[in-house]
Amino acid sequence: MQPLPLGESGGLWVEVSVDAAAERLEVHPADLDGALQLTALLAKSAGSETRLPFSIGEASLGVPRGGLWPVATRTAADAQCVWLTRPAASLSRACVLDDFRVRAVAGAAHASPVAQHGYATSWIVREAAASSTVEVSLLHSWLRPMLRAHAGTPGGGVAIPAARSLHASAHQPGTAAIGHLPHAEAALALLRAACFATLGPYPATFHAFRSPQAPLVGGERPLHSGLLGMLRSARQEVPSATISYVSLADEAEDMSRALAMSSEWLRAEPETALDQGSRRVPRLSQLAPSAAGPVQLYFDARGVVSNLHVISQRPLADPLGSGQVELHVHCVGLNFRDVLNVLGAYPGDPGLPGGDFAGEVSRTAPDSAPVGPLAPRAAIYGFASAALASIVRTGASLVACRPAAVSSEQACSLPSTWGTAHLVLMRSRGCKQHRLLLHAGAGGVGLATCQYSTWLALQSHTTVGRPYKHRFLRALYPSSSSSSRDAAALSIGASSSLLARRLHLVLNSLSHDFISTSTALLREGGHFAEIGKRGVWSRERSQQASRAGYTVVALDDVLQQCPRWANHMLRLLSRRAAAHVLRGLPILAYDLERHAVAAFRCLQNGAQVGKVVVRVQGGLTESVCLRQHLLSGGTGGLGLVAARWLVEGGASRLVLASRTPALPAAAATSLVSSSGCSVLLASCDVGEPAA
Repeated sequence: MQPLPLGESGGLWVEVSVDAAAERLEVHPADLDGALQLTALLAKSAGSETRLPFSIGEASLGVPRGGLWPVATRTAADAQCVWLTRPAASLSRACVLDDFRVRAVAGAAHASPVAQHGYATSWIVREAAASSTVEVSLLHSWLRPMLRAHAGTPGGGVAIPAARSLHASAHQPGTAAIGHLPHAEAALALLRAACFATLGPYPATFHAFRSPQAPLVGGERPLHSGLLGMLRSARQEVPSATISYVSLADEAEDMSRALAMSSEWLRAEPETALDQGSRRVPRLSQLAPSAAGPVQLYFDARGVVSNLHVISQRPLADPLGSGQVELHVHCVGLNFRDVLNVLGAYPGDPGLPGGDFAGEVSRTAPDSAPVGPLAPRAAIYGFASAALASIVRTGASLVACRPAAVSSEQACSLPSTWGTAHLVLMRSRGCKQHRLLLHAGAGGVGLATCQYSTWLALQSHTTVGRPYKHRFLRALYPSSSSSSRDAAALSIGASSSLLARRLHLVLNSLSHDFISTSTALLREGGHFAEIGKRGVWSRERSQQASRAGYTVVALDDVLQQCPRWANHMLRLLSRRAAAHVLRGLPILAYDLERHAVAAFRCLQNGAQVGKVVVRVQGGLTESVCLRQHLLSGGTGGLGLVAARWLVEGGASRLVLASRTPALPAAAATSLVSSSGCSVLLASCDVGEPAA
């Protein structure tokens, strides 16, 4: 199954390919499901919890159908062996799932800390048959020349049907003036004439011209927001009037289509946008969390990737600590450690996922000078805890300035991958012509190590899983490759490639038989570097199996024990990237709010080549929040809620306009306290032009 993300639609298609050999499998799914149910009887935990399959060490499915006996045995504390066989049948004719492991999915410990109730207006395509007659009786003077060009009458006039209606333009076509006071006054006068006519309200349609270079698409705000808001208010105050709004891009073609709209359409759809030959109408949709401010990735409980969801991020209330830097995250590079964290398979409690980031500086602590000046809005990259959020804090020694030669997506793919490769080769003292076995060579660490091995002139042999990864590596680097799915195939392929020689260095990230096979290929005095997190050998077991050196590389521990080494390594990477010696890794980018789960599933399935990167939307930035705001009806209940929200977002000045500008003392105290916002009261009526 290959996920195929669709950028604009926000959906996810899956391409499924079935191997021809799968058709020869004779195990019925119902028999296999019944055998797996037996594992619940072997669970030591409470029977009320939900348990899902997590991993299978080895599987053999060659058994006949019917008359099968299911058997389940416990082989380890959290592992079982499941059998499907007939009585007195040989083991070669049995279905075996060896090292079968499950994970308990705990219920949500508590609800999401921030409830999402925001909605936005999206413009969707909706077509309908156009009317054959033009219902016009009163026209704005700006529309008459355009109608003459399209009416086809000899004298250039326009036939006025008996139907009483009004078609008016928001402003003169071809001008850039939008919302100027004369145009607003003219639109208001025509609106009053339509709503408060002597014989009762009659239909009124207002046309607003926008730039053809900026067509209206879903999610964008129309340019004539003032006119649109006035028409919406009029529909609320005079429900009996049919007041329509049509947004046009092309002055000639769209006007002809706008005048051809039937009265039934305009009554059913009071707001329409003509965009590239289609009609768009507004509909309410769930507001993205980033539209209301910073966001973060959150999960209620570990166990399955589907527990991930994006929520609004609360403001960081604690003061900036000594030697810390606060930053706005642009993108985050995912590591397999993050997947194990979400699945609950990582040892200990690693916190929220996300470590490698690229972003810009928001503010720094006064004592962050040892690593150089970090000015606000400076582009940086490095390491941070729980980096899948809009705003994070990290140590100033764990970041470095991002070189202009690499983008943000490429920069966030560098820290862990190149840091791990640098640390492994430094500890193993790899030299020219040394033979290296590199597991998972198409991943981030694998590709970084391949570049390092090219610089050091190492003889590399890599393991990868899928055929397209073999083709990719062989086209990029002159090295041999073997399977990372079958330890026996690795043993044969690596032995043939080595020509009866032994390895100097093994960089391992796999488990089970791959560890023993790699150890058997290692020479005396060689070095085995372990970067995996599952099935890791102890030092004692490694010493009993071979006389080679053994190192478990955990980059997160190195960052805690020696952060200055991390800063030195990041600055080294920056210099190499600036000199075009180092190149960024292949990336597969996902959007945090729409495809966060798909990004984790892609890394979990090992479908990517290179690095999986998650783009983070920053929400409201300082350029939006730190402005002056005018709130009409600002002393009412809804106005005070909006004012408090703006103050929390960092507004510097608020003007609360109301006909009764009396502000309760408690409300004034809550707005001004603990913020530098200036609140002013204005007594005026927004319905009066003089005010």
